[in-house]
Amino acid sequence: MVHASGLWDETTLLARVALMRSNTPLVWSIRGMLEPWALRHHGFRKRLAWMAGQRRALAAADVVHATAPSEAVSCRQAGLRQPVAVIANGIELTATCATQPAGRNDQLRRCVYLGRLHPKKGLPNLIHAWAQCDTAGWCLEIAGPDSDGHAATLLALVERLGLSNVAISEGRYGDDRRRFLDDSDLFVCPSYSENFGNAIAEAMERSKPVITTTGTPWKVLVERGMGWWVEPTVDGLTHALRLALKAPPSLLQAMGQRCREHVAAAYSWPSVVDRMRAVYDWLLGGGRPPWIYSAAELPEITDASGRSSHQRQLHSVE
Repeated sequence: MVHASGLWDETTLLARVALMRSNTPLVWSIRGMLEPWALRHHGFRKRLAWMAGQRRALAAADVVHATAPSEAVSCRQAGLRQPVAVIANGIELTATCATQPAGRNDQLRRCVYLGRLHPKKGLPNLIHAWAQCDTAGWCLEIAGPDSDGHAATLLALVERLGLSNVAISEGRYGDDRRRFLDDSDLFVCPSYSENFGNAIAEAMERSKPVITTTGTPWKVLVERGMGWWVEPTVDGLTHALRLALKAPPSLLQAMGQRCREHVAAAYSWPSVVDRMRAVYDWLLGGGRPPWIYSAAELPEITDASGRSSHQRQLHSVE
């Protein structure tokens, strides 16, 4: 079996060509690359690649793997009709920080973003929203690897708006990444589009409440009192920030605790591995699909005769 990940990359196309003669089962993880915003970004080149062979290669996969129901919808909208397994990414559960990190300034509360510095992430909206809020006693730190010089655009915007309590730094990894999250009070992800949003789950694992957008599949934040889920606009982010920045520390801490409990229950690696293994076992051994079909998540897919085809419906593991 081969499990490919991502699109628009020659290695996945080469893998499919190599498999054409061997009849080896193929699972393909989309990784958010069929989401509307992602398709619009460098859209002309992607349309050419789609017509040149990416669509045919992807359509030949035995199973498509999506990390959220919204991504499964994007697969159907792209014309893919094979089974779709909806299995979230796994998150490593580690011990929480029992004490405040060394050097923590108790007088200054921290709102942080952690991820790529890329136009998709909506960071100019976050900076504009921050400028419209009363941020006394708070600072905003944006950390991540630069993509196509976007960091310079953000730094210029911060300078133009005269924001002295906004900092932009390089990416954080490993233990430094966890310390960065531990030394914060609030996490924000202003993305236009995310198929899952690993950094959101990582912040939740560190017991931090989250502000994110409807461009991410995290509606559960508002459903379970763990944060805010707003439109990916300056107004949407401003509204959420004003509420969060005025919230007492005890409220944010309680929200963060609920975040930690939710991640432990839903996204631990053992449970995710078991779900993916069940997909592999089904492909190799047959029988009934191991995942759960949810008619509420997608319209039923029918075969050419108009009859329901269980092999071509969305099956979801949650």
